[in-house]
Amino acid sequence: MSANNKNHVKDTRTDDQIIEDIINSMENFNIGDIKKISAQGLMIAAFMLSGCCIDQLSNYRYYKQITGRSENFKRFKKFVDEYFPPLYQNKGGDLYSWVRCSLVHNYSTQGNFSLAKGVQEGHYRIAINNAEVLDIDSFVSDLTSAWEKYKAELKTDPAIRNIALLHHKDYPILVLRS
Repeated sequence: MSANNKNHVKDTRTDDQIIEDIINSMENFNIGDIKKISAQGLMIAAFMLSGCCIDQLSNYRYYKQITGRSENFKRFKKFVDEYFPPLYQNKGGDLYSWVRCSLVHNYSTQGNFSLAKGVQEGHYRIAINNAEVLDIDSFVSDLTSAWEKYKAELKTDPAIRNIALLHHKDYPILVLRS
């Protein structure tokens, strides 16, 4: 048992049940909450949770596959490069630095992104004062597409399932039980 999980009760669920819990939690809490708060006009909160969601997804996908110095940065970048639309190629590092880290911890993108709503046609294509525009509706749509792509692999690829199960063993996903 890992140091992170030393006080937890042994999980008696099957691997299929755990994978279903991961999927349900991602869809109902992570992605679901992001969509809800974005629809309520809470754009900054939606971007913050989106960055955290990508971070969590990348850890479920690449846990212990990418290790060493800056492993979270590398996992995040790889997830964006592999699962997001081509528009995001080679942008994962920027998203990690300025959306996942700087926005979450400092409430700033350090002038590198202009966060917007309702400018889908300009999403990641135009710059305002040298800051690339990120449209929350486009970003959430692209995050959802990336999730769907990963989820399909999670359901069918034994190697990807095993990585997710390994991560889950050390960092169990939040699940609400009634």
